[in-house]
Amino acid sequence: MRIWVWAVLAACAASGMARAEVVLWGGRALPEGQLLMCTPNGMVFEDAFGVQRTVRWDLVKSVSGAEAEAAAGFMDTARTAWRARTRLERGDAVSAEPLFEELYPQYEGREGEMAALVSEGLLRCRLRRSAQTSAVRPWLAYLVARPNGPYRSMVTGALRAACDEQTGLVPSLAPVWESTPAVEAFARSGELVGWSAEGGKLPRRAEVLSGLYLHSARFECGLESGPPTIELTSADLRDPGIALVHAMVLSRTGGADDRTGARARLSEIVKSVPADRSWIEAWCRLAIGRSLLMETDLEQRRLGVVELLHLPARFADSLPYLAGQALAEAVVALDEMGEAGGASSLLSELSERYGSHAVLSWQPMRERLEGTRTSGTPSGPVEKR
Repeated sequence: MRIWVWAVLAACAASGMARAEVVLWGGRALPEGQLLMCTPNGMVFEDAFGVQRTVRWDLVKSVSGAEAEAAAGFMDTARTAWRARTRLERGDAVSAEPLFEELYPQYEGREGEMAALVSEGLLRCRLRRSAQTSAVRPWLAYLVARPNGPYRSMVTGALRAACDEQTGLVPSLAPVWESTPAVEAFARSGELVGWSAEGGKLPRRAEVLSGLYLHSARFECGLESGPPTIELTSADLRDPGIALVHAMVLSRTGGADDRTGARARLSEIVKSVPADRSWIEAWCRLAIGRSLLMETDLEQRRLGVVELLHLPARFADSLPYLAGQALAEAVVALDEMGEAGGASSLLSELSERYGSHAVLSWQPMRERLEGTRTSGTPSGPVEKR
């Protein structure tokens, strides 16, 4: 592990010491006061009233004068972080990602704005190329970096917020998986729980959400059965993000009564979703639909398909990854129910609109795509997972 050198500088006006010669990018103004120290999170200034403010390293262009030696050990980080952030802000996630990758090991598990910037940047880059499973870890690192929220974006420009400000959830990263090779590798990794660069426990929200996301993936890959074993407190269940994710996971992994109760809770959430957070409705309908497909009653399963089709019909532009997942689940369900015509129509839409989607590597989809290539129709019912 890299050893950080904390440089503490005396800041006393009586000494007559000149103020640090620090230049920020974009002509930003320095905080009032004297430079107190340089830390992994940035340059800490303290004003005459003892109030401290930190300038992130990605905002620092140069440091000269008496404080240059103290800042020298962080200037490579400053340059790399500035390059990574500005490339991402102008839409160049491809060249920004390796820079965030370079910084990430230094900041994973830390608190503070620099850690938030690096983890959010890597999260955005991975989501941009639809690498959902590898996006989970930097997302959790972002929750660790800002343990008490609010989850405001560290990246400016025209980009939409990566995380919901209130819950910390990522609208395009739902706890919904199919047993693809990437998901199985993620499910077997077991690397989401218990890490912290500061040596302490994960913040409760990050701890609970990591357990739920991992359990969901392991369930779909046949590595675990039954509902999640994590014990939720009353405080956990009052957290809207945790409550939503728990209901989604339980609606799929629980027993019959658990699934019914979880679907009822998700339906109640749908009724209260504000217009500016419609992604929550999409999550709920996706979860309800997939849960209904677990049932044996044909009418319930058909209702599940109806719920799923809300996503490609209404959320294809805002949540394309989830819309592709919903279409794939609907194709498989209709084919299993013997409705080959509907399955074939949806399969054509999936192939045309989501031809590079990761869900196409899901075994039931591979079988049906192969059946289409050889016979022109889906391959017919296969054994349910």
